[in-house]
Amino acid sequence: QEEDPRNHFLKLQEQLDNYQQLLKTVLPTEWNPNALHKPGNALRKINFFLYEWCKETCEAFLNKDLREVQSNFILDPLGKQMWSKYFPRETYVEWNRFIQVFRRFYQETKSEKIIKTTELLLKHLLDTVNEGYVTVHRFSEFLQTFGPFPDCIDNMIEITSQRWFCSFMTHMECNRHFWFALHEEGTFLVRFSRGNLRFTISWMGNNLINHSRVERRSNKFEANFAGKLLSYPTLLELLRNCQCCKKPLTSVLLQDNSFSRCFHGHLNAEDSEEILKTMKEGSYLFRFSSQEGNIAVSCVVANNVTHSVIAVVNEPDNYGFRESGHFYSTLGEIVEHYSHVLKFPVNNPYRLPDRIFRDSSEFSLSDLNMD
Repeated sequence: QEEDPRNHFLKLQEQLDNYQQLLKTVLPTEWNPNALHKPGNALRKINFFLYEWCKETCEAFLNKDLREVQSNFILDPLGKQMWSKYFPRETYVEWNRFIQVFRRFYQETKSEKIIKTTELLLKHLLDTVNEGYVTVHRFSEFLQTFGPFPDCIDNMIEITSQRWFCSFMTHMECNRHFWFALHEEGTFLVRFSRGNLRFTISWMGNNLINHSRVERRSNKFEANFAGKLLSYPTLLELLRNCQCCKKPLTSVLLQDNSFSRCFHGHLNAEDSEEILKTMKEGSYLFRFSSQEGNIAVSCVVANNVTHSVIAVVNEPDNYGFRESGHFYSTLGEIVEHYSHVLKFPVNNPYRLPDRIFRDSSEFSLSDLNMD
């Protein structure tokens, strides 16, 4: 895993600050630059100019190093131009500053405005866990995946609006979704790994769950399927021409609209308690249970976090959930039945925002056709 670029910047900034503090020790605390011209201040004058020279030298080194960092990270020409122009000495930027600059620069480039829903999607991808900033590395990954810059918004919307796109998901979480779903040969989904913005296509073949990493080289998307390398200008063309990807994975855990946003995947009881312990009464989340073949709901009840196991029914004509003798087709039906307890969903930041969700109606391979 690559080092967070913020750490590199902070180390440089710390070195500069320490050096400046060391140099300041040669100057008196009551130092006044106007005193340079008074008699008897020759030594102070020398020290003052020494300090200024060292400060300028350190800052020049810092700026040069930061420019090299930015140049190495951002390969897209317009993306590099935007970052270098507005954030010349930064490797991470507070979100509100970033989106204001991005909005203005994109409008100048494309002559189109960015709507609020699009900004929500951008934040989901660039500041996934809501830390409040965007790193140069993440911005570079975004442009590598959805670029070039003038087309990045259109490409982002085109991909994320597809029903086979499942946003961020780990390898293990993806495997459990397949086994809980009505999977068959050729079923697939497209996801990001939790740590990056690179596509992975997960698909069912030879009764095994396979994961094909998508690489973008020379403006083409490449992936290896069962030893065969496919390369096409767009991800959608790649999927259209892939014999291993015939039907998007159907899963109530993934396609149940806003209720599936509070499904947190691989999260044990202790971690769910840590998340919910400061939440108000009635806050809840769904997760995979430690018991194979089940999910669990964790909820705040009487200032305590309680856990209930729900069985997943995986049969062609009877697919859903069973709990206490009741059958539910969707997570929403469970929430409705226990609405007196399950009141406030705690959303998973790695799932798409509510307003971006697609409806959960039936779909087929024709959804890949964007004509």
